[in-house]
Amino acid sequence: MIKKAESAMPVTVETIDKRLNSLRKDVTDQLDKKLSLLKEELLEVFTSYRDEILTVIDRQMGILEQIREDQLFIKHDVKDHDSRIIKLEKTVFKHA
Repeated sequence: MIKKAESAMPVTVETIDKRLNSLRKDVTDQLDKKLSLLKEELLEVFTSYRDEILTVIDRQMGILEQIREDQLFIKHDVKDHDSRIIKLEKTVFKHA
């Protein structure tokens, strides 16, 4: 059972509305602060995760670039060898 204080104001719809509005504002302010902190934490986590991913991708792109350069040199060497072999075969079979 709730005892009424002798000096308390009478309970009216207006006082209840004021108190509810005050509580709503307090709750909204607290939720806004918590959401703001959560957004900041998520941003930090996502930024860190993105940086890790980009670091790995950069490393893999470097490896891919090296493989492509190696393939280019191999193709060039094979073409060079092929033309040299053809010249030598022509010379050898011409004199044979």
